[in-house]
Amino acid sequence: MSKILSWMLLAAMVAAVASGCGEEDALEGAETPLELGVYALDNFCSNAEPLPTIDSWRAKVVRRGTNEVEVYADTTFPGASGHLKLTGVPEGDNLELTLLALPAPDPADPEAPVQPILFGRADKITVSQDKPAKVEMLATRYADISCPEAAKNEVPNSAPNVLFSTTTKLADGKILIAGGFTKVMENAGDFEIGQATNQGWIFDPKTGVSIKAKNDMNTARGAHAAVFLPNKGLVLIVGGAERLYRSKQNNCFPWYFKKDKAGTVGYTYELFDVKTSRFLQWDTDEWPDQIDDLASPTGKTQTHTMIKQARRVFPTLSLNQDGTVVVSGGGLWPSCDLKGHAEADPDYRVAEIYRPKDDNRDGQFLDSHGALTMRAMRSGHAATLVKVQDKLAVHLLWGGSEDKPLAELYFESTGQLDGNFGAFREVKWVGQEFEKKIYFPTVVRLKDNHFLVTGGVESSGASLKVPSTGNSWLVKVQADDQLSVSKAEGLEVGRYFHSAATLDEQNVVIFGGFSSSVQGENTLFADMATPDLRFFNLSTGKITASPGSLDGTLLPRAGHAMIALSSGCMLIAGGVDQPHLALQFEGGTAPPLMLEIFCPSVVCPEGLWASGCYQM
Repeated sequence: MSKILSWMLLAAMVAAVASGCGEEDALEGAETPLELGVYALDNFCSNAEPLPTIDSWRAKVVRRGTNEVEVYADTTFPGASGHLKLTGVPEGDNLELTLLALPAPDPADPEAPVQPILFGRADKITVSQDKPAKVEMLATRYADISCPEAAKNEVPNSAPNVLFSTTTKLADGKILIAGGFTKVMENAGDFEIGQATNQGWIFDPKTGVSIKAKNDMNTARGAHAAVFLPNKGLVLIVGGAERLYRSKQNNCFPWYFKKDKAGTVGYTYELFDVKTSRFLQWDTDEWPDQIDDLASPTGKTQTHTMIKQARRVFPTLSLNQDGTVVVSGGGLWPSCDLKGHAEADPDYRVAEIYRPKDDNRDGQFLDSHGALTMRAMRSGHAATLVKVQDKLAVHLLWGGSEDKPLAELYFESTGQLDGNFGAFREVKWVGQEFEKKIYFPTVVRLKDNHFLVTGGVESSGASLKVPSTGNSWLVKVQADDQLSVSKAEGLEVGRYFHSAATLDEQNVVIFGGFSSSVQGENTLFADMATPDLRFFNLSTGKITASPGSLDGTLLPRAGHAMIALSSGCMLIAGGVDQPHLALQFEGGTAPPLMLEIFCPSVVCPEGLWASGCYQM
């Protein structure tokens, strides 16, 4: 479990006792104390080396400016310090604190910078003279992985491991982990991936602890999508399936779902209330959404379904500036089961829009009457925000289609709350038109209108081929919403059901996924996930292995979720190496939820060790 070090919290009170004065005396004077409470994980992952001896701690408080970093405090404490308290920090807000645990200097070169052992960072700190700031933060292994506990106040390991769950960042930085498949069975010669969970867990990045939500979702689901609605304090969870299948054939795309076996969850949705830590329950007074119903005594009836009764598996959600959400895609993709036949149901070409309840309107999915028709039918695609222009959002949809356009843009309208919907527009290409038909890529939004597209499987002849090492591109949105595409070299391992996330809109971590049976071009899909870890830097435009090979090895993982924490570290949740080993297999026991925190070396590059991780 997480262990809070002896020098955490109320450090001013500890100092007062040590000096023989009261707490008020300890806080008097012009210096503003900043009390630092640090949680360090004592259950490091089983494959990790023992933690080296900590010789000293270095705490640095800065404010990032437009072109420079202003240092407010830079203090070193002995490794055996009883407490850490920074003084002399001036009043202000939006401060950032970085903490490093350091080994002893090299006796042969005592002035040489040493590689950090632990790393922690907290931002958006406010310090005032009237009240000392108390900062909680998590210290985890630098350039390596740490394994936080799965649950607090629960039966140990009560959270089952999950495949195709969702991770959603909330306003306070906590992460909601919801749903996912937990069991594998053999069914008609293939693997049935099922027993989706209805549980939700809230991970606290300040302590490394996950606590179970106060209740469960209305319906278990996996392969769904989720988005945080900041104006409502709600998480919208949409679609998914009760089960998926994985063919034992490896010469065609092995993952598929069956409409008659997927259940009805694919056209239902959930709402998670962040304030109460509850999933709002259907058919109760707390459920906020309803539609007009003349047959009802009240003229209204509750609803928790979309307009189209189309099971949306792996849909995408796009949040607009007015608080509405566009749901796109989620139909069948070419697979062993479809034998080369692409999805033909026109319902999957029509996107849907969710309007949350407000003082003037009911919450519900709105009937667009076909006005939200995409330019192509999509499944296994990716979507991301491009920009906000005149207070309206523009979203990019990429891949997941046999037909052109292979990418398109959605433009929010001014009247969506009242049913005047936005529009999908075909992408205009600058230079060479993008021709790859990619399913299950990742798209990461970076600064200066850039987007990194990685991985996925390519359709050829209406069937999906093994992932290619060449499937990585840098996309730039130009003037008049035109797109240019250039190669991002260096992926080296083709992949799908992988993850990619940015810590600063400049650097991207790319991890895991299923690949080909050998690491490279091949004709067979792999049975096991890859542990391959890659880094992309926007300034170089290239994908590389870890700088200086500092970063440790992660466990092979696919079908997991990875999300950047405010510290710049990555939370990796769920996923499998091989489904029948990492999930409950028929009569076996359920493995516990796989949680890892990975702090890549790019959070504090080697060249910045001497300056406490900051470019001065």
